[in-house]
Amino acid sequence: RAPAAGGVATGDDVTLFYYYYAMVLLGLERFEDALQCLKCALAVPSYVATDVLAAAYKKLIVVELLVHGEFRPEGLRFVASLMQRKLNFFGLTYSKLAKSYSFGTRDELLQSLDKHADEFSRDGNLNLVRRLPTALLHQSILRISHTYLSLPLAELAALSHAPDSAAAARAVEALAAAGEVRARVEEGEGFVFFGGGVEG
Repeated sequence: RAPAAGGVATGDDVTLFYYYYAMVLLGLERFEDALQCLKCALAVPSYVATDVLAAAYKKLIVVELLVHGEFRPEGLRFVASLMQRKLNFFGLTYSKLAKSYSFGTRDELLQSLDKHADEFSRDGNLNLVRRLPTALLHQSILRISHTYLSLPLAELAALSHAPDSAAAARAVEALAAAGEVRARVEEGEGFVFFGGGVEG
Protein backbone atom coordinates (compact mmCIF):
# COMPACT_ATOMS: atom_id res chain seq x y z
CA ARG A 1 0.00 0.00 0.00
CA ALA A 2 1.31 3.44 -0.90
CA PRO A 3 1.68 6.14 1.78
CA ALA A 4 -1.07 8.74 2.07
CA ALA A 5 -1.19 11.76 -0.21
CA GLY A 6 1.83 13.99 0.19
CA GLY A 7 4.14 11.03 0.88
CA VAL A 8 3.53 11.10 4.66
CA ALA A 9 3.27 7.72 6.32
CA THR A 10 0.30 7.19 8.62
CA GLY A 11 0.22 5.12 11.79
CA ASP A 12 -1.34 2.27 9.82
CA ASP A 13 1.56 2.42 7.34
CA VAL A 14 4.08 2.12 10.18
CA THR A 15 2.13 -0.75 11.73
CA LEU A 16 2.06 -2.60 8.41
CA PHE A 17 5.79 -1.99 7.87
CA TYR A 18 6.74 -3.53 11.22
CA TYR A 19 4.25 -6.38 10.82
CA TYR A 20 5.54 -7.36 7.38
CA TYR A 21 9.14 -6.95 8.51
CA ALA A 22 8.38 -9.34 11.40
CA MET A 23 6.91 -11.83 8.91
CA VAL A 24 10.16 -11.76 6.90
CA LEU A 25 12.23 -12.24 10.06
CA LEU A 26 10.03 -15.15 11.15
CA GLY A 27 10.65 -16.76 7.77
CA LEU A 28 14.39 -16.38 8.41
CA GLU A 29 13.92 -17.84 11.93
CA ARG A 30 15.26 -14.66 13.54
CA PHE A 31 12.74 -14.86 16.34
CA GLU A 32 14.20 -12.25 18.71
CA ASP A 33 14.33 -9.63 15.94
CA ALA A 34 10.79 -10.56 14.83
CA LEU A 35 9.62 -10.15 18.42
CA GLN A 36 10.96 -6.58 18.50
CA CYS A 37 9.19 -5.76 15.22
CA LEU A 38 5.90 -7.15 16.51
CA LYS A 39 6.24 -5.00 19.63
CA CYS A 40 6.89 -1.96 17.43
CA ALA A 41 3.79 -2.76 15.36
CA LEU A 42 1.69 -2.88 18.53
CA ALA A 43 3.27 0.28 19.95
CA VAL A 44 1.96 2.51 17.16
CA PRO A 45 -0.91 4.54 18.67
CA SER A 46 -4.30 3.37 17.43
CA TYR A 47 -7.89 3.63 18.58
CA VAL A 48 -9.12 0.67 16.55
CA ALA A 49 -8.01 -2.94 16.93
CA THR A 50 -7.40 -3.63 13.23
CA ASP A 51 -6.89 -7.06 11.70
CA VAL A 52 -3.17 -6.32 11.44
CA LEU A 53 -2.92 -5.46 15.14
CA ALA A 54 -4.86 -8.61 16.09
CA ALA A 55 -2.58 -10.73 13.87
CA ALA A 56 0.54 -9.06 15.33
CA TYR A 57 -0.71 -9.71 18.87
CA LYS A 58 -1.35 -13.40 18.17
CA LYS A 59 2.10 -13.83 16.62
CA LEU A 60 3.69 -11.91 19.49
CA ILE A 61 2.30 -14.38 22.03
CA VAL A 62 3.73 -17.39 20.17
CA VAL A 63 7.09 -15.76 19.50
CA GLU A 64 7.38 -14.66 23.16
CA LEU A 65 6.92 -18.31 24.13
CA LEU A 66 9.57 -19.42 21.65
CA VAL A 67 12.08 -16.78 22.73
CA HIS A 68 11.44 -16.35 26.46
CA GLY A 69 9.38 -19.39 27.44
CA GLU A 70 6.51 -17.26 28.76
CA PHE A 71 4.09 -14.55 27.77
CA ARG A 72 3.31 -11.74 30.18
CA PRO A 73 0.60 -9.33 29.05
CA GLU A 74 1.86 -6.79 31.59
CA GLY A 75 5.05 -6.63 29.51
CA LEU A 76 3.03 -4.72 26.88
CA ARG A 77 3.05 -1.51 28.90
CA PHE A 78 3.62 0.45 25.68
CA VAL A 79 0.11 -0.54 24.47
CA ALA A 80 -2.81 1.51 25.79
CA SER A 81 -4.90 -0.43 28.33
CA LEU A 82 -8.08 -0.07 26.25
CA MET A 83 -6.26 -1.52 23.23
CA GLN A 84 -4.85 -4.33 25.37
CA ARG A 85 -8.37 -5.35 26.38
CA LYS A 86 -9.48 -5.38 22.74
CA LEU A 87 -6.44 -7.42 21.68
CA ASN A 88 -6.93 -9.86 24.57
CA PHE A 89 -10.40 -10.58 23.20
CA PHE A 90 -8.99 -11.43 19.76
CA GLY A 91 -6.11 -13.44 21.22
CA LEU A 92 -8.06 -15.49 23.77
CA THR A 93 -7.11 -18.86 22.26
CA TYR A 94 -3.47 -17.78 22.15
CA SER A 95 -3.58 -16.71 25.81
CA LYS A 96 -4.90 -20.17 26.70
CA LEU A 97 -2.10 -21.70 24.66
CA ALA A 98 0.43 -19.59 26.58
CA LYS A 99 -1.00 -20.86 29.89
CA SER A 100 -0.74 -24.46 28.68
CA TYR A 101 2.85 -23.78 27.68
CA SER A 102 3.89 -22.02 30.89
CA PHE A 103 2.03 -24.00 33.53
CA GLY A 104 1.06 -27.30 31.94
CA THR A 105 2.77 -30.41 30.74
CA ARG A 106 3.83 -31.31 27.23
CA ASP A 107 0.67 -33.42 26.90
CA GLU A 108 -1.54 -30.46 27.85
CA LEU A 109 0.28 -28.31 25.30
CA LEU A 110 -0.22 -30.94 22.58
CA GLN A 111 -3.93 -31.20 23.46
CA SER A 112 -4.27 -27.43 23.17
CA LEU A 113 -2.48 -27.49 19.80
CA ASP A 114 -4.78 -30.22 18.50
CA LYS A 115 -7.93 -28.59 19.85
CA HIS A 116 -7.24 -25.22 18.21
CA ALA A 117 -5.30 -26.35 15.11
CA ASP A 118 -7.98 -25.02 12.75
CA GLU A 119 -7.83 -21.54 14.27
CA PHE A 120 -4.01 -21.51 14.20
CA SER A 121 -4.14 -22.59 10.56
CA ARG A 122 -6.69 -19.87 9.65
CA ASP A 123 -4.44 -17.29 11.31
CA GLY A 124 -1.40 -18.54 9.38
CA ASN A 125 0.36 -19.47 12.62
CA LEU A 126 0.18 -23.27 12.57
CA ASN A 127 3.82 -23.85 11.58
CA LEU A 128 4.96 -21.36 14.19
CA VAL A 129 2.81 -22.95 16.89
CA ARG A 130 4.09 -26.43 15.98
CA ARG A 131 7.55 -25.33 17.17
CA LEU A 132 6.31 -24.94 20.74
CA PRO A 133 6.66 -28.56 21.99
CA THR A 134 10.34 -28.64 20.98
CA ALA A 135 10.91 -25.18 22.46
CA LEU A 136 9.23 -26.28 25.71
CA LEU A 137 11.51 -29.33 25.91
CA HIS A 138 14.64 -27.27 25.25
CA GLN A 139 13.70 -24.58 27.76
CA SER A 140 12.90 -27.22 30.39
CA ILE A 141 16.30 -28.85 29.87
CA LEU A 142 18.05 -25.47 30.10
CA ARG A 143 16.33 -24.81 33.45
CA ILE A 144 17.24 -28.30 34.69
CA SER A 145 20.89 -27.78 33.65
CA HIS A 146 21.11 -24.90 36.16
CA THR A 147 19.99 -27.17 38.99
CA TYR A 148 21.70 -30.53 38.42
CA LEU A 149 25.27 -31.56 37.60
CA SER A 150 24.23 -35.06 36.55
CA LEU A 151 20.95 -36.82 36.12
CA PRO A 152 19.72 -40.19 34.87
CA LEU A 153 18.22 -39.83 31.39
CA ALA A 154 14.93 -41.35 32.56
CA GLU A 155 14.64 -38.72 35.29
CA LEU A 156 15.60 -35.94 32.84
CA ALA A 157 12.82 -37.16 30.52
CA ALA A 158 10.30 -37.08 33.38
CA LEU A 159 11.34 -33.62 34.61
CA SER A 160 11.44 -32.08 31.13
CA HIS A 161 8.23 -33.79 29.94
CA ALA A 162 10.13 -35.43 27.08
CA PRO A 163 8.32 -38.35 25.42
CA ASP A 164 11.14 -40.73 26.44
CA SER A 165 14.82 -40.92 27.43
CA ALA A 166 16.00 -41.02 23.83
CA ALA A 167 14.15 -37.78 23.02
CA ALA A 168 15.67 -36.13 26.09
CA ALA A 169 19.15 -37.28 25.04
CA ARG A 170 18.63 -35.92 21.50
CA ALA A 171 17.45 -32.59 22.89
CA VAL A 172 20.51 -32.29 25.17
CA GLU A 173 22.82 -33.12 22.27
CA ALA A 174 21.11 -30.51 20.06
CA LEU A 175 21.42 -27.85 22.77
CA ALA A 176 25.09 -28.75 23.36
CA ALA A 177 25.82 -28.63 19.61
CA ALA A 178 24.21 -25.17 19.45
CA GLY A 179 26.36 -24.02 22.38
CA GLU A 180 23.34 -23.29 24.57
CA VAL A 181 24.34 -25.74 27.30
CA ARG A 182 27.49 -27.55 28.34
CA ALA A 183 26.52 -31.18 28.59
CA ARG A 184 27.61 -34.72 27.81
CA VAL A 185 25.27 -37.65 27.33
CA GLU A 186 26.52 -41.10 28.37
CA GLU A 187 23.87 -43.37 26.93
CA GLY A 188 25.72 -46.50 28.04
CA GLU A 189 25.46 -45.33 31.66
CA GLY A 190 22.07 -43.75 31.07
CA PHE A 191 23.21 -40.37 32.42
CA VAL A 192 23.61 -36.79 31.31
CA PHE A 193 26.31 -34.58 32.83
CA PHE A 194 25.91 -30.79 32.87
CA GLY A 195 28.22 -27.89 33.51
CA GLY A 196 31.86 -27.35 34.30
CA GLY A 197 32.84 -31.02 34.46
CA VAL A 198 31.99 -31.51 30.80
CA GLU A 199 35.01 -31.93 28.59
CA GLY A 200 34.87 -30.57 25.02
